[in-house]
Amino acid sequence: MNKLLMCGGLLALASGVAQAAPSTYFGVRVSVDTPLDFGVGVQATYDTERYALRGGVDVRSLVGYTLGFGADASVLFPLVGTPNTASRVQAGAGLGLERHNGILTVVRPHLLINGEVRVARSVTAFAEGSLGYTFLLPGEGEGLNLFSPGLRVGLNFR
Repeated sequence: MNKLLMCGGLLALASGVAQAAPSTYFGVRVSVDTPLDFGVGVQATYDTERYALRGGVDVRSLVGYTLGFGADASVLFPLVGTPNTASRVQAGAGLGLERHNGILTVVRPHLLINGEVRVARSVTAFAEGSLGYTFLLPGEGEGLNLFSPGLRVGLNFR
């Protein structure tokens, strides 16, 4: 009888851990930051029900004249919904870095809000708005320090 209770308790504990386990998923995205800074990229997200950590890389074009690369990291906290619901809303903060033509380095800290809708069993579509400040690293020149709204849309594959 003790063995049966012990096995039942371990089974209940294991099923509870499996339900609370975080998930990792990948996505593709298109973004526009500042008035004329465009990007296409991929992202990976480590998602628990209490927070999500996201990192991504992009190929960037500034005003259509420069080719660059970018990377960003964000932390998101749920406002409505969970990873298992049909839709959810999250808010958070992030930091983006870009390098254009090997000479221009852009840093963009920002606050963001993200809406996500399940479009298939393992696919979600998202739209994200952000507000931040874009500036050059010291010694890289002048003229790009400005308030920068941003928009990002894409698909996540779970």
